[in-house]
Amino acid sequence: MPKGRRSPIRISQPISLDGFYRHSCLTECVAFIERALERAGVRDEPPIPYQRDVLRDLSDPLDEDALAEMLAYWTYDLSKLLERGRGYRREVPAKPKIDIVLEITSKGNFKAEWFPRDVDYWGQCRNPEGCDFIAWRRADSRGIGYHTRPSNELFFIHNVEHCLYTLKDRDPAHRAALDHVLLTACAKVVDMLKARLSYHFDVKMVTDLFVEWTEDDEGRFSSPDGFMSPSIVTSWEIEDPEVRQKRNEVRELDEMADRLGFSEAEFIEARDYETNRVRSTGPTPAPHTFVDRLVREMKKRELKATRSSVERAIYLVDRYRNVVPIR
Repeated sequence: MPKGRRSPIRISQPISLDGFYRHSCLTECVAFIERALERAGVRDEPPIPYQRDVLRDLSDPLDEDALAEMLAYWTYDLSKLLERGRGYRREVPAKPKIDIVLEITSKGNFKAEWFPRDVDYWGQCRNPEGCDFIAWRRADSRGIGYHTRPSNELFFIHNVEHCLYTLKDRDPAHRAALDHVLLTACAKVVDMLKARLSYHFDVKMVTDLFVEWTEDDEGRFSSPDGFMSPSIVTSWEIEDPEVRQKRNEVRELDEMADRLGFSEAEFIEARDYETNRVRSTGPTPAPHTFVDRLVREMKKRELKATRSSVERAIYLVDRYRNVVPIR
């Protein structure tokens, strides 16, 4: 074994995910790993070196120094925040607007950095109105030494990318079962960070983490005693929320017949008919009644239309089909 390289720990029996669920918080995820290792006859550390690195960083993931530095109110543009106010409480300064960027680094580590809204990596603001901070600057290092981190880095978790290989390769090795718990714990770190920042800042996720789970192949309530089967991570992706929303909504539009009960062509035909309908008698219908009238027209055509489904169809068609919005 080369010097300095840690070898996998031998285990006496497979590691089981029984008792692990997607709703576990960060503390519960870490506690579950400790119980699972004890059941498998392993003490102190996970069996695979990269899992040990991830678990070590999860024990205290948020950088409290960076979070404290964000609360230096004298770096805020207080006059702008007071002028903008906080909704109906005009006397209370608005929350400073910030952007959060999540990423997997080139070395496979998972990190988060913050920036004033619309400010890039080099401190240049893309908004002509400026940002809510005065003379903000990102420092690549907070001190002297290779181990110091950037001034705006909020957490840094080593070797998370190795856990993702389990999802890609469907690794059958029982030692890799803990990767599902570690990835879930990383997602809980992001949730915890959002909750902390939301008290003081107007947060926008430039990139966000999206996680999907499923239960095992035997079903959700497969065990004889009726308890839920363990949660398995099937997708763990960092993506621009706006790009993801657009892709999902375009897919929803393409699958409108299955999701809303009527096809896009049927909806457009009924909409155009109701929009251009000429009534020989009576006053002109009020614009705010258009949705209700459209629902009645679609029901006459024996389409499964409700107010909520029609409003959703109007939104999707107006946004993605390059038509004149319905007024």
